[in-house]
Amino acid sequence: YRDLVELQASGAPIPEALSLTTDDLTALVHELDTLAAFAARHAEPDAACAAGFVSDAIQTPNMGSHFYRSRAFLDGFDPNAPEILLYAPADGSLVAGPLGQCLGGRWDGPDLSLVGTAFLLPPNVVGIDHPAAFTGDLDNWHSHFNLCRGNARGRDSFVTRAECEASGGKWFDAIGWMLHAWVAPGFDDQLGVFSMWNPTIAPVADPEAVRASRRIRGSDFPEGARQALITNFAFERTIAIEVGQSVYFNNVDSVPHTVSAGTPDDPDLASFDSGLLFPGDNWELPTSEP
Repeated sequence: YRDLVELQASGAPIPEALSLTTDDLTALVHELDTLAAFAARHAEPDAACAAGFVSDAIQTPNMGSHFYRSRAFLDGFDPNAPEILLYAPADGSLVAGPLGQCLGGRWDGPDLSLVGTAFLLPPNVVGIDHPAAFTGDLDNWHSHFNLCRGNARGRDSFVTRAECEASGGKWFDAIGWMLHAWVAPGFDDQLGVFSMWNPTIAPVADPEAVRASRRIRGSDFPEGARQALITNFAFERTIAIEVGQSVYFNNVDSVPHTVSAGTPDDPDLASFDSGLLFPGDNWELPTSEP
């Protein structure tokens, strides 16, 4: 975030990798500044609780605890009204179990610091296509499926519905489009303002170490095979292979994914479908037949 602000203020040439015009960068920085101002007004968890945010009661590593304001889910995208605020223990610790909750408009858990913000847009509000939200193409939104939240261990997990309910968790078939935006002072994310993970949040680490730790590479693919990594909820837009060469999709994210034929609004599962790929899993797509 701070790098974008400084780039816009300097008037220096914009790196081609950002795919932003001067006007785009100005608009994006204004949107992020608007979001940062909202975050500053809710620097204390009591302010979030009083404003109707509810904690998910757990702390996710390199993210923090998600405080949701569910009544905002139907309002669409607004940088001045994020659906989620992110907090983490002020002492920098990583709590393994339940963290706390909002009671009577006040936070009843340990001292927290605001570390970031996030957005959640239900498909019934914005549709199933990637949301058009922040200016430019830097905001890579993602979605979660078959997610167990808030279980007794204080961690998200990917288990069956029965196992989730038995552990005291809450099961979600799907959660809408999500995006983190790291605009809180002291928690600027060098992996990117819209990165999934933030290495300045416990457990604190070098950015590249965090990136590497979130990439769980499989090993069950032939030497010389064409490997397409699924990372940060995406894979390459164009995959070039030789005639008859197989593509091995390797999920290196820390959450499950699927790879299917067709498009989001018109899937073609009969052509091919990987099924659920857990972290580190590979799936072969042969191309020996048309």
